[in-house]
Amino acid sequence: MNGETPDFSAMTAAALNDWYEEAVGYRPQVDDPTMSDDTLRSLCVGYAEEAAMHDPHAICRKWVRRIGIGFHPDTRGIDYSPKMDAEQIGEYDADMGRLFDVAEDPYECAVMAMADAGLC
Repeated sequence: MNGETPDFSAMTAAALNDWYEEAVGYRPQVDDPTMSDDTLRSLCVGYAEEAAMHDPHAICRKWVRRIGIGFHPDTRGIDYSPKMDAEQIGEYDADMGRLFDVAEDPYECAVMAMADAGLC
């Protein structure tokens, strides 16, 4: 896995099994041959979302995509302009709490995400 979440909706069952095996260590449709492709796709999405919650680089990439060059981990969600709605503020603040819990250097992660996005 390269740290980016793939477009699972465009992947074949074989590709989904390959991705899941690389991420988790087994092929779900081999263990359960009756598993539907949609169920497998949901497993992949769920695992990728859970993994991203604990990946400081994924957290920063997410907010750089949404905010741009103005993203800074110390800024509270309520302090951004243009204003975020209450749901976005809650999501942002929760993500920043996780970022500071899991990142060795949250600021370096932010700068790396901006560089990856071509913003600096």
